[in-house]
Amino acid sequence: MKTTRRAMLYLRRKKTRTALLFLLLFALSLSLAVGVTVWGSVGAAVHDVERSLGTSFIVKMPDNMTAGPFEMLELKDGTTERTYVGPRVDQQLVDQIMQVGGISSYQAENFTYACVDADEINLIAGAWMTGLERQLETLREDPDWEEKKPGHMLSIDVYKISRLMTAIYASSNTELFSYFRTGAFSLIDGRHVTPQDDHKVMISDRLAEKNGLGVGDKLTLRTRDWKNETVIGGSEVEIVGIFCVNGYQPINEFVFENDITYNWILSDFETYLELWNVSDQNYYLNYEKSLYYDSVTFFVEDAERLDEIMTEVQDLDVMDPLYFTVVRDDTMYKSTVEPLNSIKTLVLIAVAM
Repeated sequence: MKTTRRAMLYLRRKKTRTALLFLLLFALSLSLAVGVTVWGSVGAAVHDVERSLGTSFIVKMPDNMTAGPFEMLELKDGTTERTYVGPRVDQQLVDQIMQVGGISSYQAENFTYACVDADEINLIAGAWMTGLERQLETLREDPDWEEKKPGHMLSIDVYKISRLMTAIYASSNTELFSYFRTGAFSLIDGRHVTPQDDHKVMISDRLAEKNGLGVGDKLTLRTRDWKNETVIGGSEVEIVGIFCVNGYQPINEFVFENDITYNWILSDFETYLELWNVSDQNYYLNYEKSLYYDSVTFFVEDAERLDEIMTEVQDLDVMDPLYFTVVRDDTMYKSTVEPLNSIKTLVLIAVAM
């Protein structure tokens, strides 16, 4: 009892300090409670996002294919090359997977490079153009420099053709292309490339503005002959859509033209196949690969059944795990959950402080 009375007496004498201490403890307790509540809510939101956006999976070949079969194929230059000739993610495989119940649609895609026609369009300049300008300046000062330059340095022809090269993304339906689904790209004029299209493309608004191009205009895409540093073939394509890149990409002397997002061209598979065949015919002696896909994204109707459907696909007779992998498509999930994880980190820091 004496201890209690002494404590109460002390609190009355130090009532100002006691009130401040009480308020401080109350604020700390409230902050901790709010932090724990927010942490739990964000965690639940992350879980809900994973469930709601987990509506697709990807079928592709392993990144490092080691299983056969391989064949030694003759090349145009008289040499041979060990080439994989086994199963691929082709349209026949896609059609079989689409028979699995619960799959609503798919988006197949491929990637390659192509050169534009310098008389029709100029790419947004990057590292290759910078290098070419420096080479031309050196040649003006020393006309014999091309013959005298060190052997490890690239020729002026390499710079001339590389400045024309950009990335070509072939898609069966660009509306479902990952960059559009995540909001990185937005359609601002025209329409998307569809499965029915033949020699149709989309370009960025920056590239269109630089060259005075619009929907309905035509371009010529050519295949690069890497050995002779020339362009071969020619695929005339029509622009059906203009997209905007929703973000900022630094462009300087260290970024190559084909890595500049504004230079990318999205195409249909007929265009891709024509470019590919020209390349193969110029490279192999008597061999032409049939069309296959780098990857295919399949979309399911019910997110709750995603795991079940993926298991059914993996169990198909044609889905040999040596040649094909089935993985969750976390494209939309990652882009959506990243801000939520940032909030969780901030809450953790605030509580710790």
